[in-house]
Amino acid sequence: MLNTKIKKIVKGSDRSTKYKKNIVFLIVSQTLGVFVSLMLVPITLNYLGTKEYGVWITLTTLIAWFSFFDIGLGHGLRNKYAEAKAQNDETNVRKYVSTAFYLLVLLSFLIFLIVLVASRFINWAMILNAPQALAPQLNILAIIVAGTFCIRFVVNIVSTLLTADQEPSIPALIGLLGQCLSLLVVYLITKLTTSSLLYIGIALSLSQIFPLVLAFIYLFSTKYKTIFPSLSYFSKPHIRSIFSLGIRFFVIQITALVIFQSNNIIIAHVCGLEDVTKFNIAYKYIYILTMAFSTFVNPLWSAITEAYIKEDTLWINNIIKRLNQLLLLLAFAGIILIMISPFVYKIWLNNTFTPNFVLLSLLLLYFIFYSRSLLYRSFMNGAGKISLQFIVTFIQSLLHIPFAILMGKYIGLPGIVMVMILWAFINAIWEPIQFSRIINKTAKGIWNR
Repeated sequence: MLNTKIKKIVKGSDRSTKYKKNIVFLIVSQTLGVFVSLMLVPITLNYLGTKEYGVWITLTTLIAWFSFFDIGLGHGLRNKYAEAKAQNDETNVRKYVSTAFYLLVLLSFLIFLIVLVASRFINWAMILNAPQALAPQLNILAIIVAGTFCIRFVVNIVSTLLTADQEPSIPALIGLLGQCLSLLVVYLITKLTTSSLLYIGIALSLSQIFPLVLAFIYLFSTKYKTIFPSLSYFSKPHIRSIFSLGIRFFVIQITALVIFQSNNIIIAHVCGLEDVTKFNIAYKYIYILTMAFSTFVNPLWSAITEAYIKEDTLWINNIIKRLNQLLLLLAFAGIILIMISPFVYKIWLNNTFTPNFVLLSLLLLYFIFYSRSLLYRSFMNGAGKISLQFIVTFIQSLLHIPFAILMGKYIGLPGIVMVMILWAFINAIWEPIQFSRIINKTAKGIWNR
């Protein structure tokens, strides 16, 4: 009994050490990432103009929907891989990786084929509420952006494996390299060419995926050489194993797609493209807080999978308590961000936009509720207890679009953000309750599935 407790403490210490190291690297990479992202906004905005920038944001939002269509394979692989590694089952590790990889290849091919064929009949300008003069550029750009997303679909498996190995700082670094390359390429384009949505789209699409492709080649030649995907390890039973958990993650992803990714489309049609730009600038500003909090939350998922399997509830409770304290500090930091926003906007956007205090305040409320929900959801995802999450988010997704359109028509852009806040507030109430029941072993029925 004593030996078991000692082992838990030692293992918890190893887990905590790895967690802290990841946080340090994540803070550095994500801070630089926020800086690069903020620099990219005025450069792109000045080059394209308000309306075309809004078109670009809306198009990338629409195409980004395809990243949700891995049918939960990424999240299913992440949990099953972490479980197999925790049990030192190398054969299952190889089978999970190979099975997921070839399924991702098949899905990416089908998705690109659908976009390629559909683009012959789709008027992207009409869908994006953009000027018809942009239609030819948008048709070409949609195919290019979809193609790069499909490549990302497959090669991003290395990010899934690294995160499952409790090393999320490496995917963050890869993402930072992509952002830096994007900034460099976009800057050169703005100096060498006249305004072109097509040029910007190609530059951003290719530059952001290039480091991920290199990482895929390098990591499967070194760190993951022994588990390089092989058809001989493709396993039909493992498809079922990944999908049994993954399909629920997939439906949750679809609901997240509706709730979060539909907002730019709704704003474009209900409020106009200029409001898409206003919303995204304000969102990027407040998103600094989300990035800061997610730096501490992102490494949790796979760490919790290991801790939950090994019944290390002491470690889980301690880390959740500390992150709740951090969230409170960030909420106060958000108030300061809003107070200094006129000064920041003036320097950041060179007087192109002035801050909307109502919008910023609403987005801060959204951040607080969303982040609290995100914290407890990380535990549920890591423990595989997602049935209640599945039901609640599915209902929210059915209600989101009609509610957002209605509120947008009557209140405008703030009304759409209010609907986002409503769902985040609801989730911030029930998810801590489920966490408490599971960790105290009092959860029954849907609360424990």
